[in-house]
Parts: sequence; structure tokens; C-alpha cells
Amino acid sequence: MRTRTTYVALLLALSAGTALTIISCTPDATAPATVASSPDPSLTHSKVADLRQKYGWIGDYHTDGLAYIYTQLSKKDGRIPTRADMCRRTVKALKEFHKSTRMAEVPLSLMSESCQNEACLAESEVAPIRRSVFAYLPGISPRRDLSTAAVTYLDRLGAVPDNATSAYDFMNQVNAIESEAAAYLPESEASAVTAVASVARSSATYWEQNLDAWMSLPGALPMPYARDVGELDGRPLQSLLPSWWDHPTVRGFRKVLGADIVSGGRTAYLAWAAGPIGWEAVAASALFASGTTAVALLLF
Repeated sequence: MRTRTTYVALLLALSAGTALTIISCTPDATAPATVASSPDPSLTHSKVADLRQKYGWIGDYHTDGLAYIYTQLSKKDGRIPTRADMCRRTVKALKEFHKSTRMAEVPLSLMSESCQNEACLAESEVAPIRRSVFAYLPGISPRRDLSTAAVTYLDRLGAVPDNATSAYDFMNQVNAIESEAAAYLPESEASAVTAVASVARSSATYWEQNLDAWMSLPGALPMPYARDVGELDGRPLQSLLPSWWDHPTVRGFRKVLGADIVSGGRTAYLAWAAGPIGWEAVAASALFASGTTAVALLLF
């Protein structure tokens, strides 16, 4: 009797196993038959290189644009400018630079209202990309927005300035997010992440090299070494810190980096369906945010 029972149990187990095998092989099976493999690192590297070749110009535009804006702001006319003056001059310089380099007018219709009004970027405008939902663009047929995954990558880039512990860590985080997006997103969406990552790298590099120059602009407050930083053996502590990133006064410039990234990312979300003009707007938006946020921090 025990032998018969065991035999029946084996038959039932075999039948159940066969049924599961058949179900897993059908097209409608809910569970995948195989585990998805990780992206090929060499293929991901190739994708990143290709995306940077196509959209890396946005980072170069950002660096050159900040240099041009600084040149215009540093011109003296015999009076101390107000913040409003500097904001207007920043937008004027942005328009001049964009027209001379991109041979077109700044696409203001796709950008922040602050830029249209020639005012500094309002802090309320620097918000996570996901808070800005656009179903269509004026004059453009409606089409789907960037996917949730793509928006998440852009939001992660926007959070890097607050999360990074150094300029080195900042770059590593930006590059890691860019590579992950290239590995898992379609090229059309990964391009938005690469464009904004290009802005992030450019902004961090530019401000590390040019912060002191901007701190000496007409109307800028002097860097309060003794008050905010202190001294050791008569030397400003700034000279003893590993990099500008660690300077208490400079920590405010993480707001500039964040404004660059978030403004570029929100515009990428808005203008993704607009084709080439969309990338022009991304570049100009990030440059506008960088210049005007820096002015707002310099002039109180």
C-alpha cells in the first residue's frame, strides 16, 4: 500500500512540474523564464560616448556662456549696480551669447518666466523635475512625456549637489547616473540625461576655477574670511581646506549647481518633444540659472 501511495505521489509531482514548465513557456506567462542579464559595460560605455558626442556641446556652451556673462557683468560704469541691474545684464548677455554662438534667438517660450522678465531665478522655480508636468507644447502636436524612469534620473541629477561630499564625489555621482540612464533608457530619453549631466560637469568645473573672479564683481560682498571661516596662525582657513567645495561661503554655490541642473532638467522635460529647439532651450535655461543664481548669492 505504501508503495502504491508513493507511486501516485510521484506521478502527481511529475504532472505538476510538467504543467508549470508548459505554463512558463507560454507567451502569456506572468513570470519570466529567464533572469534578465546586466547591461554589457562595454556597450554602455559606447552608448555614453555616442551621447556625449551628440549632446556634449551643451556643457561647452555652458562654460563659454558663463565666461561671456562674467565679462559683461565685470564692466564698470561708475556706479554700484543693484541685483535687478545685474539680473537684466545677465539676461542681455545670455541673449547676445546665444545669438552669436547658436545663430538663433533664445527660445524664451520654452523657458522660465523669470528669464522672459529679465529677473533673477526665483527660488521657488528650482524644484524637482517631477513637479512640472506638461502634456503638450504650444504649436506642437501632443505626444507622450518623458517616462517616469527618465524623470527619475533627472531628479537624481538635481539632488547631487546636496548629496555630494566633494567635487570629486559630485563628478562620480553625475557620471554614474548618466551611465545608468544610457544603459536602461532608449537613446531618445537618455539624451536628456546626458544633456543635463553635461551641464552639471561644466558648472562644477567652471565654478571651481572662477569663483574668486565672480566674488570680486562690482557690487559683490567681500568674502568674510575672519567672520565666516576663521583664521589659523594668521592664515585664512580657506587656504588650508582641500578645495573650494569645502569653504563655508562656497557651500552656497551648491545652490548654483542645483539651479543649473534642475533648470536644465525641467526644460528638457518640457521641450523634449520640440526637437533641436528643445536642446537650445535646455542649454539657455541652465546658463540663465547659473548666472542669475550666482548674482542673487553675491548681492544681498
